[in-house]
Amino acid sequence: MRESHAADAREEALKAIFSEVFSAMIRPSLTAVESQAIPHRAHMSVLRQAITADGLAFDRPGAEEAYTRQLYRQWKARNPRRGLHMLTQYLQMLWPDMWECAQLWHDAAKAYPSGLALTPAAGRWLTSRVLVQINGDDASGADLLQTRGSLRSLLAARFLLLVALLRKAEREVGIATLYRAVDVYSAPSIIARN
Repeated sequence: MRESHAADAREEALKAIFSEVFSAMIRPSLTAVESQAIPHRAHMSVLRQAITADGLAFDRPGAEEAYTRQLYRQWKARNPRRGLHMLTQYLQMLWPDMWECAQLWHDAAKAYPSGLALTPAAGRWLTSRVLVQINGDDASGADLLQTRGSLRSLLAARFLLLVALLRKAEREVGIATLYRAVDVYSAPSIIARN
């Protein structure tokens, strides 16, 4: 409208009035409507509404705004090739430096899934199981249950997500600290560490 041709002074005045009314009354509501389609570019309150509406748990106190926006945009794209990289970004945002994530290996000599292991070795093959271990007392089982749907949706359907919450036990034995695992999904109780 601003760039359109005005044949005379009357059209120029009408164009100016229309532009002023549009900018003052229509543009703010139009911006709000536009932002609903792309919430990762909208105001943070609109992004929080979109995150809540999608049933996600991205919004954490102290989480960097730009990181939250990027992660939501990636999640919304539903890339069928999504995988461990996006899961690790999500875990880092929710529980900074308190997690471990690994795709599990299986010993070919043992019955599946009793031979799961964290490291590759001769005679082992890579499985579709992914183990996430949350370390520390700051995370709770309620936090994990709240993020259950989000965690599962970050991986392609072919992956099976196993999550364990590790807590320090009251006793310490020598130098080593004992940890107990709290099963949130169906984390295997015995996974070979070597």
